[in-house]
Amino acid sequence: MVTKVEEPSKYGVVVHKPNHESRIDRFVEKPVEFVGNRINAGIYIFNPSMLRRIDLRPTSIEQETFPAMCKDGQLHSMDLEGFWMDVGQPKDFLSGTCLYLSSLTKKRSDKLTPSSEKYVYGGNVLVDPSAKIGRNCRIGPNVTIGPNVVIGDGVRLQRSVLLSGCKVKDHAWVKSTIVGWNCSIGKWARLENVTVLGDDVTIGDEIYVNGGSVLPHKSIKQNVDGKSWGCSLDMALLTAHSSRDYHVIPYLTWVGGGVRRIEGKLEKVLDSGKSSGEQHLFSSLLLLSHVQHDRQGGFSDHR
Repeated sequence: MVTKVEEPSKYGVVVHKPNHESRIDRFVEKPVEFVGNRINAGIYIFNPSMLRRIDLRPTSIEQETFPAMCKDGQLHSMDLEGFWMDVGQPKDFLSGTCLYLSSLTKKRSDKLTPSSEKYVYGGNVLVDPSAKIGRNCRIGPNVTIGPNVVIGDGVRLQRSVLLSGCKVKDHAWVKSTIVGWNCSIGKWARLENVTVLGDDVTIGDEIYVNGGSVLPHKSIKQNVDGKSWGCSLDMALLTAHSSRDYHVIPYLTWVGGGVRRIEGKLEKVLDSGKSSGEQHLFSSLLLLSHVQHDRQGGFSDHR
């Protein structure tokens, strides 16, 4: 599957045979000069006979198998209808979440929390049934709240993802933030500007975090302004590590090559203590392409 993008220089571009709409001639990785605007969307449909092309050794299908198939004229593409998002960075993860929530709104999905709820403000809010919401909260637009999350009184949430087990205490203000599992955000704290919290982070009362990235198991007692706390943060820290998180953002089951690379980084960066039986699931909003949308409609607040 291929998709059209405005900036193909950041991706692997698919070049088609002249006068042939679907037959692939070659791939150009991050081209310096314009060769086309259709890129590899990372979704493949193969005949089982293709497996005979793969030797019993570590193999890159993108670098070895696909070129051979192109040479034999056996590799074709199909345009992906709907939206597509590369979510390798936290800001893109949040944008992809907004796209998905907006698609649910367009489809009038019953997964979304009804706008009739007093705390819903601006729509596009997805709340797990086990979550507890305090009084006088304003939540939305574009917020997902995972299982067993506890939201205190007077909390403001917008354009954020809260994973399972976290707690947001009274009158905290959270915007454009990814809150990891089992985190605690203190009273009157303020988090914004693509702040990212790893697993089991504690943010103290009245603390301001502006675009900070905090590694797991840290306790923050002073303001953080636009830097990583502890050491460099990889988006791998935010991969959903249990099927418990399926309903926070559905379609978490993409297991393509990019995901395996991300998992490799995760093992190096974070000793999470999770059993080997638990899957590391990358937020494959790539699969949100299965959710169709009207290209003319647009989406709210997703940039």
